Amino acid sequence: MGCTTSRDTVGDHVQIMPYFKLKEGKTMAEAEKLMDAFVKGVRGGTEKTLYYGFTVKGDDEFMCREGYRDAEGALAHLEEVKEQLDQVTKICEITSLEILGPAVELKKLEEPLKSLNAVYYPTYGENLSSLPLEGPVDTHVTLQAKFTVKEGKMEEFKKCSADCIAATRKGTKLIKYYGFYSRDNIVRSRKGYENADGVLAHIGDIGEPLGKMIELSELEVQIHGTKEDIEKAREPVSKIVPQATFWVLREGAVTCAVDKKTEKKEKEAKKDEEPAAKDVAPKAQPEEAKEGGEAKEGGEPEEEEAAD
Repeated sequence: MGCTTSRDTVGDHVQIMPYFKLKEGKTMAEAEKLMDAFVKGVRGGTEKTLYYGFTVKGDDEFMCREGYRDAEGALAHLEEVKEQLDQVTKICEITSLEILGPAVELKKLEEPLKSLNAVYYPTYGENLSSLPLEGPVDTHVTLQAKFTVKEGKMEEFKKCSADCIAATRKGTKLIKYYGFYSRDNIVRSRKGYENADGVLAHIGDIGEPLGKMIELSELEVQIHGTKEDIEKAREPVSKIVPQATFWVLREGAVTCAVDKKTEKKEKEAKKDEEPAAKDVAPKAQPEEAKEGGEAKEGGEPEEEEAAD
């Protein structure tokens, strides 16, 4: 079984998806400096971060892929990067902001984030997960599917989505999280994979119910991942959804919780090495030892041993 239920692991988490577009006259180089500043803030921030990084499409669009254990973690992060947020809005427009997760957690975000005009998609049905990710570097692939369900077809659609969950439980072990989230007649499917092989294997696992869901809706798909994984997934995914878009993950993406443990171990290792370095440091020689051999205790030079 590739995943366990959300009761067994971190499970159904809060995912924030802000999309940015450069303002006229601004450059991706300017945006990348800010992306690096955001990631730096994450490294020293809340341990409730599960993954964090930026994906880029073309030369003027990018998205922040970020996941948290709960609403508290998401709010802690936003407080930690307030300065970076102020800077990024000077060079970019936030074209959309969508937040997925358990209804009880999304409710906690509505008031603090009311000025951001976020769109919320609460979980429905069973959620599968093998989070947290292994780290510290995050290279996992996400597939974001958005289904606009045809009128009167939602009940049938949700039955098919349950069949997808059932098939996934028996399928590839390369899947990291999987679930469905709905608002009105729109259903979002959030999927995380170890690599592109996981994407392709999972499409095969859920082929029949996925085909039915496509018939019952209009489908939009985004793939976010490393350049290598994007190239591997591009052709087979485009055959199913010709309008699919592909977003390349920038280097530096992190799984913060694991990364902080790694940094702690490195600091502890350095502390352990410091006393050892002092023990082997050469002792200063007495002044008398500069000439005529090494000095004995009391300052007298030792006699040189005769040659054989």
